[in-house]
Amino acid sequence: METQRPVIEFYPLDEGLNIPAFVQPSDRLRASFETPMYQCLPMVTANTLGWTVYNRFDFSVVWRGGAETADVVVETDHPEWVASWFGFGTFTIFPRFIVRTPPGVNLLVRPVPNIYKHNVQTFEGFIETDWMNNTFTLNFRMQMPVIRVTYKAGDPLAQLVPYGRHFVEGFDAEVVTSGDGYAKTMQEFALWREKRVDRVTTHAGYSLDYMRGEDIHGNKFEDHVKVLKVAPIKVRE
Repeated sequence: METQRPVIEFYPLDEGLNIPAFVQPSDRLRASFETPMYQCLPMVTANTLGWTVYNRFDFSVVWRGGAETADVVVETDHPEWVASWFGFGTFTIFPRFIVRTPPGVNLLVRPVPNIYKHNVQTFEGFIETDWMNNTFTLNFRMQMPVIRVTYKAGDPLAQLVPYGRHFVEGFDAEVVTSGDGYAKTMQEFALWREKRVDRVTTHAGYSLDYMRGEDIHGNKFEDHVKVLKVAPIKVRE
């Protein structure tokens, strides 16, 4: 019998709002990546974590340097989507949907990994979307005044990741300086370092052991992941 998967629910606030058109499984590709960067699998995997919210409408922002909402000038034909709301050099996007996560699961709203917008810092939030009765906002802070920032429709804005509310609290953390585990770890690291130095000195190119999910002895890790296969959002019938 197939086990039912947990569901993240998206509730549109506006009639006809096509959420799957602008909230999609996160893409592994990055326009700023050079080909060798795709050899760094941890970065590529991070790119595919959760869902990405994409911008719906063109707009631009200029911060005049002050702390008032009027000091952030947002040029847009869609003030219901983006506006100066909190002041202090910030601007806010209103996604216009409510998210409902399963009990005990929060929504981590974070910057899109490995994408950089000049002069803009994306704020990060950890939201209890399993009980909250309202929507949330995406918030950004200008880093320098006067410099105009422009967003085009389709630009990535933020990443949405379901995350257990108390998950990280379930771990203890220890420094290990002795014992069998320490000896084994140091021996294997010494072997890895020796092979790494040999590859560098002989100009042998990149080691693809991690890409293949193989440890220093050639043992393959069966649960190795290159990209995360996040489900697309579908409309419930």
